Amino acid sequence: AYMWRMAPRCFPPTNLNDCEILGPDYRPNIEGVVHNMKSVLHPETLMVMTLRDPVDRAFSHFAHFSPCKKEKKTKKRNYPQCFHDYVVREIDKLRTCFDLMEDPLNLECIQLPYDFVSKEDRIVGLGVYAAFLPMWFSHFPNMCILDIVTDATNRLEGVAREFETCLGVKKPVGQPF
Repeated sequence: AYMWRMAPRCFPPTNLNDCEILGPDYRPNIEGVVHNMKSVLHPETLMVMTLRDPVDRAFSHFAHFSPCKKEKKTKKRNYPQCFHDYVVREIDKLRTCFDLMEDPLNLECIQLPYDFVSKEDRIVGLGVYAAFLPMWFSHFPNMCILDIVTDATNRLEGVAREFETCLGVKKPVGQPF
């Protein structure tokens, strides 16, 4: 799962001011994270995760960091084709990495497969969190997942209803979402 990684001394959290936030990270060791979370959460806790669609995430990352920006302006190369080439190249590298590892969700594979050391070369890899969702649901079956970018901006009323359903609450009559 993709989550904000905090220093190990923050579990269980006693004083968040003492916690060092290390930044976003993948957590393929779901069991360890689940153990930490369950040790500090009430058993009836409902979780709502807001995630970004992996495909939308890939294109946004590509558009932000891509060296094809210059090509787009000069029209020397087809921008969609450039995106396609980058994605295919990264998928091939990830596939090779996964084939060489016993565990395809190995942290080394996901974070730094071969020469994925620059932000430009991690278009698909940063969206691999989607592969972890079944594991999260196996431990937290009542967890709700909302697509933060497309759902929240394009269908706010529907997302609000899903949120209400997840939490088991109803908005007061006459109140806007």
